[in-house]
Amino acid sequence: MSATEVDAVLGDAVQAIEPPLVYGGAHASREIRSVEFAGFDYRALLQFNDENGGLQQVLLERDRGPEAPGAYIAARDALTAEHGEPVLVCDSPRRGPRTSPISRERVWRAGATTIHLVFLDFTGGTMRYDPAQEIDPLVPDLERRLHSRRSYPQRLLIRYHPSGRDDLMSPGCGG
Repeated sequence: MSATEVDAVLGDAVQAIEPPLVYGGAHASREIRSVEFAGFDYRALLQFNDENGGLQQVLLERDRGPEAPGAYIAARDALTAEHGEPVLVCDSPRRGPRTSPISRERVWRAGATTIHLVFLDFTGGTMRYDPAQEIDPLVPDLERRLHSRRSYPQRLLIRYHPSGRDDLMSPGCGG
């Protein structure tokens, strides 16, 4: 399905993204700004293949608000209720005694569609220094340029793509 065909089917529900967001061999040139799933709002990005112009993936993303862990649990439970247990479970290892996993991914296969639920958590020690702050050589390294832990992002992604597209599987989680 091309972007023009998506426009015809979805009408006013879909908006153009200018310039398109680039994803390797694909681009997101259309979005639906508010999609409800499992009780939470997401932004839907429609990603089209650069070579043939066809829709290759739909990405629901949620990157704001402190409720990301709750939205992850609600989405996981909704997907499990509809499609059964995930066929792949991939979690990144903990990086220390008090750090969170950097990512959690669950993968379901529903007929010709593969569904990925991905929770990215940057609160576990990465992105520690704030590059926006100037360096003061008189301030000890442990006290300078640190982000507040509350400023670390957490993102929740739900990706839908054709099951035959192994190139769309995540590295280390089926790809």
